[in-house]
Amino acid sequence: MFFHLFKLLIGIVCGYLFITWLPPIDPFNLSGFIVQLVLDPIRFFAASTAFFVGFINNAKLFQQNALMLLGTKTKKQQLAGIALFCAHIGTYFFFIHYGAWEGMIFFSFSIVYGMISIDFMETI
Repeated sequence: MFFHLFKLLIGIVCGYLFITWLPPIDPFNLSGFIVQLVLDPIRFFAASTAFFVGFINNAKLFQQNALMLLGTKTKKQQLAGIALFCAHIGTYFFFIHYGAWEGMIFFSFSIVYGMISIDFMETI
C-alpha cells in the first residue's frame, strides 16, 4: 500500500508540474500557443516530460487499483482499493482546480491508457 501511495504522490507532482510549466491556454489561441512553445523549448520539454511520466504513472496506478478491486477476495484489501480509488479521483479534482483543460487532458490520457493496459486474465 505504501508503494501505491508513493506512486500517487509522484503522479500528483508530475501533473502539477505539467500544468504549471505549460503556457496558459485560456483564451486559446493556436498561433500564440505554438509561438510560446517554440520560444521557450526547455519549458515545453520539461512540461512534456512531466506529462509523460505522470500519465504513465497514473495509468499504471489506475490499472493496479482496478486489479486490486476486481481480484481480491478479502474485505480489507477491497476497502484499501476503494480508499486508493477515492484518493486517485481526488487528485484529478486538484488538477482541474489549477488548470481545467490541462487537468482534463491529463485525466483522459491516464484513464484511457490505464483501461487499455488492464489484463483481466490476471484476476482469474
